[in-house]
Amino acid sequence: LGDAAARVTWSARGVALDRDFQLLYSVDPRDIGLNLLTYRPDPKQPGYFVMLTAPRSTLQAQKLVERDLIFVIDTSGSMAGAKIKQAREALKYCITKLNPADRFTMIGFSSDVDPWKRELVPAAERRDEALRWADTLLAQGGTNISGALDLALSLKRDASRPAYIIFMTDGKPTMGEETVPQRILQRAARARGAAPGSVRLFTWGVGYDVDTHLLDA
Repeated sequence: LGDAAARVTWSARGVALDRDFQLLYSVDPRDIGLNLLTYRPDPKQPGYFVMLTAPRSTLQAQKLVERDLIFVIDTSGSMAGAKIKQAREALKYCITKLNPADRFTMIGFSSDVDPWKRELVPAAERRDEALRWADTLLAQGGTNISGALDLALSLKRDASRPAYIIFMTDGKPTMGEETVPQRILQRAARARGAAPGSVRLFTWGVGYDVDTHLLDA
């Protein structure tokens, strides 16, 4: 209900109301509240604890982190049908949820790697154009995962901003300089280490026949 109010409910069946109901409630002026509760019923045994962390119910716009996001979308033949439709819709949803100060670009890949822009652009200015480009994605050709990762990791970024690569694929490499999963991982690790600042890679498996071994690694 906000920073100054809360609603608490409790229900139980077959309970005798012979004891006081105790509610532990605290507030914290910091942006992230932290509470630790411990319980040790047997002094001879390790106990239990629960740690609760909660951000403020409302975040001020000026406190939002300005991010760099690179969306990499598999458009190979194995993505035909429902997969490419799901990937397009997921991409468009992410674009609409970008904050105005975020920067982003998109990279489609099949046999070749096809970037929308070879630089990160402001979300507030290019959102509509990006949505139109996402609608043009079609599934055809091979799967050059290695080349797509190489380009995504090589894009010029501001080391002071958190960076994220969102990689949408069914994880079945068939083309490119590397097609063996372990070599792709090694190549990506080297490129990531050489990139300015830190970058986090999130893989989104699309479809039911996903190569989970590659994407999880």
